[in-house]
Amino acid sequence: MMADLLTLPSAARRRSASAQAATAGWSAALGGLPAVLAPSAAAARRAVMAAAGVRPGDSVEVPPNADRALVEAVADVGARPRFRPFGPDLTVPRSSAPWA
Repeated sequence: MMADLLTLPSAARRRSASAQAATAGWSAALGGLPAVLAPSAAAARRAVMAAAGVRPGDSVEVPPNADRALVEAVADVGARPRFRPFGPDLTVPRSSAPWA
């Protein structure tokens, strides 16, 4: 599934395009869903953190096995990654919740 999102469809014309045209092309390939193109993975991670409302000084809970890029993305916006175990349904078990 992820490979489908990251690979331009084979039927797509490969030509130089403006950022606006490229964004419109990806949106069309995704069935009309909004598309945001970023110049780098780091820029994309910053955009995702901003869209999630993560701000400097925030604590962001991440699983202990989090990818280094996720931890760096949290830290890059000035937030603090906090490692917490997550259950299979991506909820924090009651025993490790800070409010428990």
